Amino acid sequence: MLLNGKWTVSGKDCKGNHFTIPATVPGCIHTDLQTAGIIGDFYWR
Repeated sequence: MLLNGKWTVSGKDCKGNHFTIPATVPGCIHTDLQTAGIIGDFYWR
């Protein structure tokens, strides 16, 4: 089944700032956050 529309993820960062970023469905929250630059590469080190 295909889903039409744009998906987003929203939340707060560690400083309490609100953010809303595009999401990939199906996908993973970690890759969405990494693509948006909120978190770094979780495979580094």
